[in-house]
Amino acid sequence: MIVLAVAAALGGCANAVAAAASEHASRPADPDRIAQTSGVSLRPDGSVRRPIDAVLRAALRSVPVEQLAGQLLIVGVEERGTGRALPALDDAARAMLGRVQPAGVVLFGRSFVTVDQTLALVAEIHALSGLPPIIATDYEGGVVARLTDTGGIPATRIPAARTVGELYASGRVDGYAVRALGSVMGRELRALGVTMNFAPVVDVDPRGELGALGRQRRTFGDDPAVVARIASELVIGMQSQGVAAVVKHFPGHGAVAGDSHFVLPELFADRELLEARELAAFADAFSADPIGLMTAHIVVPALAGNRTPATISHAVLTGLARERFGFDGLIITDALNMRALAGLGSEADLAVAAIAAGADLLLKPIDPVAVHRAVVDAVSDGTIPRSRLEDSVARVMRAKNRIGLLPVVPFGPSVVPTDRVAAAATLGSEEHRAIVARFSPTDAGAGE
Repeated sequence: MIVLAVAAALGGCANAVAAAASEHASRPADPDRIAQTSGVSLRPDGSVRRPIDAVLRAALRSVPVEQLAGQLLIVGVEERGTGRALPALDDAARAMLGRVQPAGVVLFGRSFVTVDQTLALVAEIHALSGLPPIIATDYEGGVVARLTDTGGIPATRIPAARTVGELYASGRVDGYAVRALGSVMGRELRALGVTMNFAPVVDVDPRGELGALGRQRRTFGDDPAVVARIASELVIGMQSQGVAAVVKHFPGHGAVAGDSHFVLPELFADRELLEARELAAFADAFSADPIGLMTAHIVVPALAGNRTPATISHAVLTGLARERFGFDGLIITDALNMRALAGLGSEADLAVAAIAAGADLLLKPIDPVAVHRAVVDAVSDGTIPRSRLEDSVARVMRAKNRIGLLPVVPFGPSVVPTDRVAAAATLGSEEHRAIVARFSPTDAGAGE
């Protein structure tokens, strides 16, 4: 049903979408266009989105709620009991994908063993999906670079965010070099069939010290304007290659000492400081039109008005991201299996709370089947209105269309990578290595 509805919807507005998308793509990208927008409402251009949304929203009214709920999940493919990423689907993973029919799958290091193995895994995930799925990963660079975790994929090694930030702030690389780096990341991800990257990090370090992410060299620095400019150029570069960029972790994880993989951190800062630091960086980064935004599992009382974690805070996700800053892309939770949320309720209840707060995609639940059922039940008992799901699924479909996963004519082909020769030629190419070499901290000529 959802395949028919979406195919018909996109087919019905194909000409309008194609014309709008062509006009949008033809606009020159101005590296100096990132405006200082903190404190004001930011309204992205809707020329590409309106013709898609109008027909999608009408079509989705006839889609069963079970199928809508599936399109709100990005699941992991993991070994049952251990949670370790799988290099190939097992029977349990196949059964889960068939039952949930998620919007996408996130892959971690153990899923990137060789080029052939990765392409086969991605192809099977596509074959089991009713709609072409998003394939996501974390490819920030530095310590978080899933493509190079196992050493079997000959991908270009991307420098840590801290290195990029220091070189940019010193003038040794410019915005065009950063954008080229984003394009390298996008091309290499897309060569393996990965169509969403949970990057760049837009978290800002506190002045004179480092938070948990800064200590891992995952942040670009302590100047919100510099952080936003680097993030924006990476977004433009990645998305030019058909990979959705996801800025993170909203409303800002940089100044907290704790790591939300293990604890629930609290950001002790007043509203004035948050406006000047965290919110200024994200507001400016939104100008680059990232397809996604990832939430932070942190408590920010000055923004939420209480101790509700940002991931399930209506004030943060809807009040700030949607209404104040006008962000109309995908709001994606950070992984639901992280310990920051442990003890706050069942995973199913937290997932429902995140959707009610304004999230569109639930990332990596421990039990995708149970979370899927909880979302369906929440609609049935009136906890969440069906229209809330329809809004999110429309955004998911729009995002899939932007990165070339959906046909513009009914039942037309989507892109499933199977060309190992082309992938091998792209990954770690001489051109890519030359671009990345400009970010070597020992290269005195970098960026000149």
